[in-house]
Amino acid sequence: DKSNRIIEIGSSAIKNYDSTKNKLFKRFKMGLYSENRFSSIFVQPVSCCADVQSSISRSATEESVELKSLFREVFRFFKEKLLEKERGINDENIEWGITVPAIWDGAAKNYMIEAAKEARLKNVKLILEPEAAAIYTATYYFTNKNSPLFKIGDSFMVIDAGGGT
Repeated sequence: DKSNRIIEIGSSAIKNYDSTKNKLFKRFKMGLYSENRFSSIFVQPVSCCADVQSSISRSATEESVELKSLFREVFRFFKEKLLEKERGINDENIEWGITVPAIWDGAAKNYMIEAAKEARLKNVKLILEPEAAAIYTATYYFTNKNSPLFKIGDSFMVIDAGGGT
């Protein structure tokens, strides 16, 4: 919303977007795949159909949000939703797997870890996106009780075709 609180994520955020009440941010992870990440990075809100490449900036505006605070708030949003749904769960027992593009260097990965720590996530592990896809595929297709699609000895390939995360 206008006070930089996350109210929705994903397709529902796009569907329910109201420019008079909310800010919309798209593909802001791309801000970490750029030169000079050690200076402040700001993300400009975009209209529902705007070009997201122009949303990453080195200078603040009245509408922009600092990238790390945006990541932090997204992580807080997910943590709140999980704790609401799974009442009584101790957040010390949650292992957070955050996927990151395979192309990211150590500085970008550290940036994500810092944002997660600022959101008070504990037990954070970074997982490369192609590795996450491989783990999911292997787990789902080998263990699907109704109809396992793979048998022991079968192979599969995960193709990370990019796309700007």
